[in-house]
Amino acid sequence: MTDVIAEGAAWLQEVREQAAGVPATYWRGQTSAFGVMTRGRSSISLDSGLGIIQQVESVDWIGPEAMFADFGDPKPGDRVVVTDGSRTWTYEVLHIPNGSCWRWAGDNVARRVYTKLTKVE
Repeated sequence: MTDVIAEGAAWLQEVREQAAGVPATYWRGQTSAFGVMTRGRSSISLDSGLGIIQQVESVDWIGPEAMFADFGDPKPGDRVVVTDGSRTWTYEVLHIPNGSCWRWAGDNVARRVYTKLTKVE
Protein backbone atom coordinates (compact mmCIF):
# COMPACT_ATOMS: atom_id res chain seq x y z
CA MET A 1 0.00 0.00 0.00
CA THR A 2 1.29 3.44 -0.89
CA ASP A 3 1.89 6.11 1.75
CA VAL A 4 -0.49 8.83 0.59
CA ILE A 5 0.78 11.37 3.15
CA ALA A 6 4.43 10.92 2.09
CA GLU A 7 3.48 11.15 -1.59
CA GLY A 8 1.47 14.31 -0.93
CA ALA A 9 4.32 15.93 1.04
CA ALA A 10 6.81 15.13 -1.73
CA TRP A 11 4.42 16.55 -4.34
CA LEU A 12 3.91 19.72 -2.25
CA GLN A 13 7.69 20.19 -1.90
CA GLU A 14 8.07 19.91 -5.68
CA VAL A 15 5.26 22.40 -6.34
CA ARG A 16 6.64 24.83 -3.73
CA GLU A 17 10.09 24.72 -5.35
CA GLN A 18 8.64 25.33 -8.82
CA ALA A 19 6.28 28.13 -7.78
CA ALA A 20 8.31 30.05 -5.21
CA GLY A 21 11.76 28.48 -5.04
CA VAL A 22 14.98 30.40 -5.55
CA PRO A 23 18.51 29.12 -6.06
CA ALA A 24 20.31 29.23 -2.70
CA THR A 25 23.51 28.01 -1.09
CA TYR A 26 23.58 26.61 2.43
CA TRP A 27 26.91 27.15 4.21
CA ARG A 28 28.52 25.71 7.33
CA GLY A 29 32.05 27.02 7.65
CA GLN A 30 33.72 26.36 4.28
CA THR A 31 31.31 23.53 3.28
CA SER A 32 28.34 24.36 1.08
CA ALA A 33 25.37 22.77 -0.67
CA PHE A 34 23.47 24.35 -3.55
CA GLY A 35 19.75 23.83 -4.13
CA VAL A 36 16.34 25.40 -4.49
CA MET A 37 14.88 26.88 -1.31
CA THR A 38 11.63 28.67 -0.56
CA ARG A 39 11.38 31.75 1.62
CA GLY A 40 8.86 31.84 4.44
CA ARG A 41 8.23 33.62 7.71
CA SER A 42 7.55 32.53 11.30
CA SER A 43 6.67 34.23 14.54
CA ILE A 44 8.24 32.47 17.51
CA SER A 45 7.17 33.05 21.13
CA LEU A 46 9.94 32.82 23.74
CA ASP A 47 9.10 32.54 27.43
CA SER A 48 11.82 34.00 29.66
CA GLY A 49 10.52 32.07 32.65
CA LEU A 50 10.00 35.38 34.44
CA GLY A 51 6.57 36.07 33.02
CA ILE A 52 7.90 37.86 29.95
CA ILE A 53 6.96 36.57 26.51
CA GLN A 54 9.12 37.77 23.62
CA GLN A 55 7.99 37.53 19.97
CA VAL A 56 10.74 36.88 17.43
CA GLU A 57 10.08 37.24 13.70
CA SER A 58 12.14 34.90 11.55
CA VAL A 59 12.86 34.71 7.83
CA ASP A 60 12.55 31.00 7.13
CA TRP A 61 14.20 29.03 4.37
CA ILE A 62 12.63 25.72 3.40
CA GLY A 63 15.01 23.35 1.67
CA PRO A 64 14.81 19.70 0.61
CA GLU A 65 16.20 17.16 3.06
CA ALA A 66 18.86 16.11 0.51
CA MET A 67 20.37 19.60 0.71
CA PHE A 68 21.33 18.95 4.35
CA ALA A 69 22.88 15.50 3.79
CA ASP A 70 26.44 16.71 4.42
CA PHE A 71 25.48 18.81 7.45
CA GLY A 72 22.95 16.96 9.55
CA ASP A 73 20.74 19.26 11.57
CA PRO A 74 21.03 23.01 10.89
CA LYS A 75 22.99 24.90 13.57
CA PRO A 76 23.16 28.54 14.65
CA GLY A 77 25.83 30.31 12.62
CA ASP A 78 25.12 28.37 9.41
CA ARG A 79 24.22 30.64 6.50
CA VAL A 80 21.80 30.73 3.58
CA VAL A 81 23.08 32.85 0.68
CA VAL A 82 20.74 33.96 -2.11
CA THR A 83 21.91 35.86 -5.20
CA ASP A 84 19.54 37.63 -7.57
CA GLY A 85 21.27 39.45 -10.38
CA SER A 86 23.86 41.77 -8.88
CA ARG A 87 22.60 41.53 -5.25
CA THR A 88 23.45 38.90 -2.65
CA TRP A 89 21.53 38.37 0.60
CA THR A 90 23.10 36.48 3.49
CA TYR A 91 20.90 35.02 6.23
CA GLU A 92 22.30 33.49 9.40
CA VAL A 93 20.61 30.62 11.23
CA LEU A 94 19.12 31.93 14.48
CA HIS A 95 19.96 30.72 17.95
CA ILE A 96 16.61 30.27 19.66
CA PRO A 97 16.89 29.85 23.44
CA ASN A 98 15.12 26.69 24.68
CA GLY A 99 14.21 25.76 21.11
CA SER A 100 15.43 24.47 17.83
CA CYS A 101 16.68 26.60 14.95
CA TRP A 102 14.72 24.43 12.49
CA ARG A 103 11.72 22.11 12.15
CA TRP A 104 10.48 19.60 9.63
CA ALA A 105 8.35 20.84 6.74
CA GLY A 106 6.10 18.28 5.17
CA ASP A 107 6.58 14.61 5.96
CA ASN A 108 10.34 14.87 6.63
CA VAL A 109 10.98 15.80 2.99
CA ALA A 110 12.18 19.35 3.79
CA ARG A 111 13.54 21.43 6.64
CA ARG A 112 12.33 24.88 7.66
CA VAL A 113 15.32 26.81 9.00
CA TYR A 114 14.85 29.97 11.10
CA THR A 115 17.19 32.78 10.00
CA LYS A 116 17.81 36.52 10.16
CA LEU A 117 19.11 38.77 7.40
CA THR A 118 22.71 39.75 8.22
CA LYS A 119 24.14 41.21 5.02
CA VAL A 120 23.10 42.60 1.63
CA GLU A 121 25.77 43.21 -1.01
